[in-house]
Amino acid sequence: MPDAVLEAITGLSTKFDSAASKFDLLNQRFDASEVRLTTLEKSFRESLTSKYGEGNDVPKKQWSWARYAFAIATKDWSVAPFEREECDKWRDVVSKTMQASSFTAGGSLIPPQYMTELISFLRPLLITETLGVRLLTGLVGSPVKLPKLNTGATAYWISPEGASVPASDQVTGNMEFQPHKVGALVKLSNDLVTLANPAIESIVRADIANALAEEIDKQFFQGTGTGGKPEGLSISQPAILVGDTAWTDNGTAAQNVPALVAMVREIDENNALRGRLSWACNPTSYWQIAQLVDTAGRPLMQAQGISSAATSVQTDMILGYPIRRSTLVSPTGAAATDDNLYFGNWDDAVIGVWSTMEFAASTETSTAFEKDELWIRAFARVDYGFRRNVSFIKLADVG
Repeated sequence: MPDAVLEAITGLSTKFDSAASKFDLLNQRFDASEVRLTTLEKSFRESLTSKYGEGNDVPKKQWSWARYAFAIATKDWSVAPFEREECDKWRDVVSKTMQASSFTAGGSLIPPQYMTELISFLRPLLITETLGVRLLTGLVGSPVKLPKLNTGATAYWISPEGASVPASDQVTGNMEFQPHKVGALVKLSNDLVTLANPAIESIVRADIANALAEEIDKQFFQGTGTGGKPEGLSISQPAILVGDTAWTDNGTAAQNVPALVAMVREIDENNALRGRLSWACNPTSYWQIAQLVDTAGRPLMQAQGISSAATSVQTDMILGYPIRRSTLVSPTGAAATDDNLYFGNWDDAVIGVWSTMEFAASTETSTAFEKDELWIRAFARVDYGFRRNVSFIKLADVG
């Protein structure tokens, strides 16, 4: 055996004897691995003594292979808290080398999943149907005239007996409807039509139908009668009388309730407080009214529960009549010229519709053929009418 090896064995033996004497190993039963680990710890402490001075313990924030080996062998990590902390810190890094969140570390192996459901565009609530506006369908001619009675007969008391009854003439008139065309066009690549999931064509058709319905609802209130648009409620119907109280933004109930009462009173004085009576406004006006409270702190607006399970729209009441809101009623925001609040009998409002909504699709129209595109378009022809103008009234700038 080489002399160097003999010297190393002699040195280890000497250190073992010294460790055994210091830690009283001779009176305890340890297997060979425990003795070796204790010897390593003893040697490590001696090296620290020479480095830091007599009596210094091993620094807690410095790695010790001896403590680490001893803790593994005895499964007692109380003697090696720093080593355990370091092991815990690196354990997750080592065990999660392949990570789903990293494209190059395994994430590229996970295929994406595409659902067939499409998140639809968030459109405004259609309001004419909930208000109870009449829909006159199946129109074919132009113009379409709907006769009405403007002035009825007059009753007289007869005196003296045998006198003749005075004659009274009724005055007739008519509502006239002219078709106004509204349309939408969408161009699709045929590659998209062929390869898309879900079926893009049916989605486009449904969205076009919704877009046309929204525009018809919007112009029922906002139509100016220009640019091909019909004349809507804001142009056709009278505003609240000049002498009545106007709306005050962020005003109190004492300031603003008189304006609301005046609207109802006006309809009542016109003998029109009957039928499907309700309020209509945009959200700005709605939340202005929602702030009004009486002197006892009770809100003027009273909730009446859910009006439709399909739309989950809550029905609220103002002065005993339901109020509906939609951004289609009048413009909102800084660019708005007014925020109209309407009140009336919506059974006296009519939307005339010529035929049904017409859809057509073509791959040959204009440049569609050369570009391999599918063009989908739809048209609707409508007009608005009001059987009795005295059945409606509006209050401007509520908001």
